[in-house]
Amino acid sequence: MANVRLFKPMDIPYEHFEVNGVPMSLLTGNEYSYSLIKNLDTSNNDTFLASFPKSGTTWLLNIVFHLMGEDKNNQRVDDVVPWLDCDPYSVKPCGMMRYFKTHVPFSWLPYNENAKYIYVARNPKDVAVSFYYFLEHMQDQVIGYKKENNIEMPSFIDYFGESRVLYGCWWEHVMSWYNASLTNHNILFITYEEMSNNIESVISQIATFMSKIVSDDEISCIAEKCAFRSMKNDKKSSMAYCKNFWRKGTCGDHVNFFTEDQIKYFDEKCESLLPKELMERLNQIK
Repeated sequence: MANVRLFKPMDIPYEHFEVNGVPMSLLTGNEYSYSLIKNLDTSNNDTFLASFPKSGTTWLLNIVFHLMGEDKNNQRVDDVVPWLDCDPYSVKPCGMMRYFKTHVPFSWLPYNENAKYIYVARNPKDVAVSFYYFLEHMQDQVIGYKKENNIEMPSFIDYFGESRVLYGCWWEHVMSWYNASLTNHNILFITYEEMSNNIESVISQIATFMSKIVSDDEISCIAEKCAFRSMKNDKKSSMAYCKNFWRKGTCGDHVNFFTEDQIKYFDEKCESLLPKELMERLNQIK
């Protein structure tokens, strides 16, 4: 990995590390952690659950948790699926059944053709809105975020469009995983919009990918357990311990916050940087 250094741009209200030109939260990184992630020993028992922040990670974690029967062991989701970015030091020994949550680009992870990788992408306009509220509501828990330096939603949307937010460029991040999924059978690429439109279908897709045989009734049961209201009230759910983490869990909310010029800017950027097939999947809003 490249040199890691700490800096704070004058017009961005949080301190962060820069890793390979990408700003990373102080909550997750230090000078060694990202090189440890890249060099992590992996096996066919490993499953990486990835996304850009605020794109459906928690939803995906809960689905896999229930699908693989981990809920029967009286454990919390976050105990079973640790956040690799935050703590690569205390992972289970290689060879055991392991699940990892991560927000890093594909190239930052170790690749094993026998391991499994699932990535969930979400419409960037909705990601920007959700990310803004996440930082606003989680100020006391997001290290480096300064209350006295709060910015308003319109400015944050502009920062996001310019890739001046934690985890950097959404477009590069998503495409790193999308392109990898086209050439590697062990990478499943799904979207938040597909999950929202037909969660049973996506659960079935994940089950097939994970070589897990489940009945229609079991899929319906998992869908109910992973409904927004259920996850929000389940103390075992991922991020259940974080106050104000749960907001809406809907698609298309950006229309309430984006100006026409901002919508045009994001749409034109998507048209120039994303393949048509992916754009269609991210715009499936019912």
